[in-house]
Amino acid sequence: MFTTDDNWFKKTIVFLSLYYVIYGIISQFIEPFSWFGENSLLESVGPWANIVLLLLPAIILAIYYFTNIQKDQALEKNYGLLSVSTGANRIDAFQKISKKAKRKLVIVGVGMTNLSRYARDRLSEIGKHTPIEFLMIDPELLESNQEFADMLDRFRDITDYRQSVRHSFDLLKAFCEEWNNEPNNHHKMSLKVYSTIPFMSMILIDPEEPAGEAVVEFIPYKAGEYRPRLHIKKIIAKDSLFDQFEKYYIKFWVSAKRIV
Repeated sequence: MFTTDDNWFKKTIVFLSLYYVIYGIISQFIEPFSWFGENSLLESVGPWANIVLLLLPAIILAIYYFTNIQKDQALEKNYGLLSVSTGANRIDAFQKISKKAKRKLVIVGVGMTNLSRYARDRLSEIGKHTPIEFLMIDPELLESNQEFADMLDRFRDITDYRQSVRHSFDLLKAFCEEWNNEPNNHHKMSLKVYSTIPFMSMILIDPEEPAGEAVVEFIPYKAGEYRPRLHIKKIIAKDSLFDQFEKYYIKFWVSAKRIV
């Protein structure tokens, strides 16, 4: 089911709860089938009217749910689109898909601020069984180009973003070098930087495997914490979204500058 941060399941529970609470209160004073007047069809069926009223919201919700499920299944089958969402829970979304990686983990970001500071232990755990590739914006680009750095500050609505990028870059670089220098770590970590306009963040797992998946988040102007996010899977189809984003990433990676 395609979701937003307003959880559909929770809203359904609230709706049903309120409906039946109100139904229970009113039914203490008025027989439900009398609402429709004397000699009505519901009056003639008597207690069956109560059953109809009890089941009505569930029937409506079931019809709505299964209608949308059919649409969702078509999008998943034809494009590999699992979900569309927006909001500030990107860390949870990225963590969930990262844990699934078995052969390869790709992490594309801009400043990598959250990743470099809070994900060290988690990345170390993943790195034990799969190689990891990091791709982020080049801090030297921001430090050497005042106009571009100011533009990015305005676009992201962040003050002096270059300092955060430099700090994150130094932490991530040191982490990758330390990891690769440890002889017991057989799966290496790679770090590259790009010098272009950032347009998305992405987690890509196992692109060469049938079970490949990706979470892609776009970066609109001054979006803050609310950014469009797609969760897609690898499928055999002409219009596979996964294949398109994998191609974007390969071009991005090949043109980037290697650091580690």
